[in-house]
Amino acid sequence: MVKTKLINKKNSKNLKKLSLYYFILNVKVLICMIIIKP
Repeated sequence: MVKTKLINKKNSKNLKKLSLYYFILNVKVLICMIIIKP
């Protein structure tokens, strides 16, 4: 029971990191599109 809780906590932390990474990636792409578009 405790082990699963720990794994879930770790997974949610990784998910947050991943979502943040993708958010930053999307922002970079958006900025690039805006800059490249005249």
